[in-house]
Amino acid sequence: LEKHPPHYYGANPWISPDGSFMLYSCDSGPDRNDIARVDLATPDAEPEIVYATPHRELGAKVSPDGRYMVYISDSSGRYEIYLARYPSGEGRRQVSVDGGLWPRWRGDGHEILFVASDSLMAVDVDLEGRPLIGTPRGLFSVGPTTHSLATGYLKDFDMTPDAERFLITREVRTADEVVEDTRIVHVEHWYEEFRR
Repeated sequence: LEKHPPHYYGANPWISPDGSFMLYSCDSGPDRNDIARVDLATPDAEPEIVYATPHRELGAKVSPDGRYMVYISDSSGRYEIYLARYPSGEGRRQVSVDGGLWPRWRGDGHEILFVASDSLMAVDVDLEGRPLIGTPRGLFSVGPTTHSLATGYLKDFDMTPDAERFLITREVRTADEVVEDTRIVHVEHWYEEFRR
């Protein structure tokens, strides 16, 4: 992503299940991030902006059927989860009601999960015709959500396609303090390690 100005900052990458393209958040100016797409099947493909507004849009993921995307936006004054058609961005609808971060699709596309405050939330969706969005419901507590410009968002998560098992980042705490681990471990060729 570094070789494609002005998209010099790429964050929150999401790679399509078939590995053909990647969505990411690109820096588009002060207090602004847009959603960009790059074709991974073409070696020298140039990124393209697929959704741009005067606000921050982050963490986009395309629905399993490829017709919609969920993403984070601060257009309301705080981060919320939105649903829109992909790739046009038309028909935008708010999914969260009290803030939200890190949206994920359940594998069948009938549920959107995200973190709000200290809870993992789930919302039923029906994408036939005009999308119907249910009321967000809490599944379980994940602890306080933290944000800093230096480290990004904590409390990101991932899950199995059936939304039955979750992997959630947490701060490590002792009785007296937060233990800060500033190490970054980069593992190259990690897949090869599994094959051994």
